[in-house]
Formats: sequence, structure tokens, C-alpha cells
Amino acid sequence: MKRTGAVTETERAACEAWRDSLPSRSRLDTARTRVEIGDGYDVFLAACPDHALPFEEGRAADENEGAGL
Repeated sequence: MKRTGAVTETERAACEAWRDSLPSRSRLDTARTRVEIGDGYDVFLAACPDHALPFEEGRAADENEGAGL
């Protein structure tokens, strides 16, 4: 599905709520759980391309800070 136009406030709020509910990964996850979590991340990123995964936002900020940006 191709997007047209800007993201609405409703879409933004829905993506933020969805992002906040995404599970985090653990070293104790089974192979099946890792695949299921990864599939969920992929669906989220496809549906909400303007949003990063929660753990990527902090990492991006840390990388920019280290680069003097």
C-alpha cells in the first residue's frame, strides 16, 4: 500500500502507542520467540515508517552525541 500525504495526528498517536507496546528482546528468548518478535518489528516498521523502534531512538541519539552532532 502506497502512502499519500502527511501522517495524521491519529496515525501518529496510534504508532506511538503501538511502539510503546512492542516487546523487547532477551537473551533468554527461544528461537521461535526471536522470530515472532522480529516479525512484529517488521510489521510495525512497515506500517509506521516515520517511527523508529524504541531502543533505536536512544542509540541514534547516543551515536549523534558521540559524533559531535
